[in-house]
Amino acid sequence: MKKTFKVLGIIALVAVFGFLFTACSSGGAGSGGGGQTGGGGQTGGGGQTGGGGQTGGGTLGTMNITNATNLFIVAEGDYSELFKVTNNGKVQKVTYSITSDDYLQPRAITVLNPDYFIIEYGISSYYTHPYLVNSKTGACYSYNKNDLPNKSLHDIYGGEFILSDENGNNYFINGERKLRKISIADPDNVTISTCSVANDDVRVFGVDKYGNVAYYGMDAGSNHILRYKKAAGGLENLPGSPNLVNFWQGLAGELFYCNYFKAGSKIKKLQANPFSADDYGSVDFNPISINNVIILKMKKKNAIVAVGSFEIYDLYNSYAVTRNIPYSTFSLDSNKFGIASDNFYYLIGKGKDAKSVLLKIDPSNDNHTRLINGEYDIYKASVSADDVIIFNAIRMSDGAIVLGEISAAENITILDENLTSEVIALARIR
Repeated sequence: MKKTFKVLGIIALVAVFGFLFTACSSGGAGSGGGGQTGGGGQTGGGGQTGGGGQTGGGTLGTMNITNATNLFIVAEGDYSELFKVTNNGKVQKVTYSITSDDYLQPRAITVLNPDYFIIEYGISSYYTHPYLVNSKTGACYSYNKNDLPNKSLHDIYGGEFILSDENGNNYFINGERKLRKISIADPDNVTISTCSVANDDVRVFGVDKYGNVAYYGMDAGSNHILRYKKAAGGLENLPGSPNLVNFWQGLAGELFYCNYFKAGSKIKKLQANPFSADDYGSVDFNPISINNVIILKMKKKNAIVAVGSFEIYDLYNSYAVTRNIPYSTFSLDSNKFGIASDNFYYLIGKGKDAKSVLLKIDPSNDNHTRLINGEYDIYKASVSADDVIIFNAIRMSDGAIVLGEISAAENITILDENLTSEVIALARIR
């Protein structure tokens, strides 16, 4: 890949900064809303209009991603560029219909749902302007930078990062640690509201298909709380210890959680009307391990697993039988992260033989295959619903940093081997 980073002089940087600030702030960014930097937030469920911009407004217009399956960001110092992997396996630089991307330094990508993602740009790490982007058309809409999903909480507390209900609304924790609900029915007029109680500090949450939410956090008095808030109104305190908790949405849209009870750590299934928190499965899970996990869902196998630090938890299956699966089942010593298609889940880590591995695992019977067995040490990876993997890794034979693809038939193709560092973001948008 031939990179085209351009070093701007100080005067040019100042000029560009002023241009971006003026152009971007006119796109209907809205006011209020809790933010990643602690901006003022509207609480107690009140709605706000904000985050949307004019179609193709701001400084980007439309980005040429109609043929893209994945996006990734390559950086050199403070300079970065956005690239795409096309549906025929080509790596291409992303361009825009209005301005050249010489101005724009992409910093992060957050996928909200199959139709939209948020991309954050900045001239330096101290200035950012996010856009809401239509994954199918590439149309860009100026987005309120004070209401970005708080990505750091995902890394610290595990669980599911962004969730949705059956009406297409998305839910996430923002920088003020408020639980926010975003509706993108009209991307020119995005509606964002707060779902958590005023003054509650939310750390981990879950939502069912009806929009009922549950969360763990702290109230204004720094007391630990474990709440359930019904979409139709009304609150319940959840049973169990108000910490060491995890929530997830089932494949039929149900809401589950697991934490410590006197009788052990049980999975509970939550229902709103009438309210109930009923046991699901019979296995006692380690509450410390279950707290910080990666939730992986295989829709066609009707299965959900949680990948912990030392073992895997079979949380949901056709038989409603929960179980612990030790890493030794797969000759795995440690795990860095996991991804899932509709059929399999994949673990990226180190085997008992110290080799860097990528494991493909069938959740229905634990059958597994090493797709990578020491040839590459993977930094980041994504997978499609039908098992096509894109990965960024160091090639162990020569130290080259590569971008590769593994087909559903398990064939490896290197798409680019001229990268000079790990990509700072890799996101599947289709």
